Formats: sequence, structure tokens, C-alpha cells
Amino acid sequence: LESVVLNIESNMNNRPLTYVECDGGKEQVLMPNILIRGENCYMFDDVENEEDEITKMQRRLRKAKDDAWKRWKREYVHSLLESQRVNNKVVEAPQIGDVVLVVGEEKNRGEWKKGKCFDKFVEKTV
Repeated sequence: LESVVLNIESNMNNRPLTYVECDGGKEQVLMPNILIRGENCYMFDDVENEEDEITKMQRRLRKAKDDAWKRWKREYVHSLLESQRVNNKVVEAPQIGDVVLVVGEEKNRGEWKKGKCFDKFVEKTV
């Protein structure tokens, strides 16, 4: 039963999070498994590796995670804004007292700071 549940979980996590136009490049569609494991996967293989191989795998995994995080910020956050535009919703500036998410380059990814608007700035255009 456990292997059935793991198989279902893996298949569900292989479904795309966002729509990305394919222009023949090497980028693949962003999926939960890419964020979780650094690659799209279906089966887990038991592999015994030498220490050098494990170090190389760790470097590749770190790079894959960093790349996935950058793509998530670029594609998913953009898709949220795009969906508001497609649905003809006017994106309003936060009002005083609103809680907002401050997008940044924090060391611990996924821990963007929450903020509360206490003042409003109006940009003057010339």
C-alpha cells in the first residue's frame, strides 16, 4: 500500500504548476518534483555511490534547487500577476493597514517577510 501511495504522490507532483510556452529551449515546465527533488521523477532507485559521486550529486542537487527556486519566483509569481490581468481585475496598490508579502533575495528561500502598510507613497510622473 505504501508503494502505491508513493507512486500516486510522485505522479501528482509531476503535474505542471504553470503554463510555459515551449520555444524549443532546454527549459522544462515547472513541476512540484522539480522543486522538491531537483528533477522530474517517477521511480526511486537504490544506488550505492562512492564518496566523490555523492559530492557531485550534492552539487548538482544544490544547483537544481537554486535553479528551480529562481524559476518559481520568475514564473509562478509572474503567473499570479498575469492571472489577475487576464481576469480583468485591476491590481490596486495596497492600502494602509493591509498585510503584504515582501519579495526578496533572502538566504532562506521561501521565507519572504510579511509586512503591514503604514504609509502610502504616490509616485509623481513628469
